Amino acid sequence: TAVTGDLYEPLGGRTFDRIAAHPPYVPTGESEYVFRDAGEDGERVTRGIVGGLAGALRPGGQCYLTCAVSERRGAPAEARLREMLGEREGEFDVLVVARRRIEPGQFVAGEGGARRAKELGIENYVYCSIGIQRRHSARGVFTARKNVPKATGAAIEWAMRWEAMQREEGFERRLLRERLRTAEGVRLQTTHSMEGGKWVAGESKLIAERPFRAEEECPAWMGVLLEICARGPTVREALEALKAREAIPAQATGAEFTRFVRMLVSAGVLEIESLRLPGV
Repeated sequence: TAVTGDLYEPLGGRTFDRIAAHPPYVPTGESEYVFRDAGEDGERVTRGIVGGLAGALRPGGQCYLTCAVSERRGAPAEARLREMLGEREGEFDVLVVARRRIEPGQFVAGEGGARRAKELGIENYVYCSIGIQRRHSARGVFTARKNVPKATGAAIEWAMRWEAMQREEGFERRLLRERLRTAEGVRLQTTHSMEGGKWVAGESKLIAERPFRAEEECPAWMGVLLEICARGPTVREALEALKAREAIPAQATGAEFTRFVRMLVSAGVLEIESLRLPGV
C-alpha cells in the first residue's frame, strides 16, 4: 500500500514489525532538493523517524536506517540516536555500524555551513548503518557501535540478536551449555622470532571475515581452543578440555571463560549453535 504524507502521519496509528529508511541527511539552511537536504544539522528527517518509533514499532520490531549522523562534544552518534528516541528510549536497543567519518567542512551544503556546524557543536559526521530494536522482554537494552567500512544487512541483524541475547536473564548459565564451532574461514597468524638460535612463537592474531572483518590479538593457546571447538563441544566441555591439556590454569572459572567466549563470538571467531553466523 502506497501512501503520501509527513513520515508517520498518514498511517493512522498503525504499527509495524519492520521499518526501513534511507532519509536525506545533507546539512543545509535551505531545502532545495527533498531527497538530499535535511536542515541545518542534516538530521531533521532522521529525528522524525527515530523519534516516532515509540508509536510505530511493535515490541520485538526492528528499524534500519542508512544515513549520516553528527557527533558532538561528548555525544557520539549512538548516544545521539538514543537521545532522539525520547522519554521511552529505555525500551530500545541501538546499534551503529560506522562506515566512514566525514568532516563538516567537506559535507555541509551552502555558504557558511562549516561555521554553522561549529556553532552547533558538531565535530564530525558518521555515515553509518543503524539498527534500532524494541525489546519484547524485561532484559536490559544495549547501545553498541562497530567501526567497519563494509557490513551486510544480515551481519547487522545478527549483531543485534547477539547483543540482545547476552542481556537476557540467565544467559551466562545457558552459554555454558551452548555448543561451540570454530567459524568458517578464521585464520590464526603467529609471529616467530629467533632467540638463542631457535624460532620462538611471539604475538598471535586472529582474523575473521564475518559477521564483520575483525583482527584481534590472542593468547598463545588460542590454536588449541580452535582445534577443540572444531569438534563442536559445549562451552563447559571446551573449558575442561583446555584445562586437561594444560593450556589454561586449572583454577580458571566458568565465568572467566564465558567472558572470553563472548568476545570471540562477537568477533566472529567462534559461533554458537543457537545463533549461527550469517552467510558470506
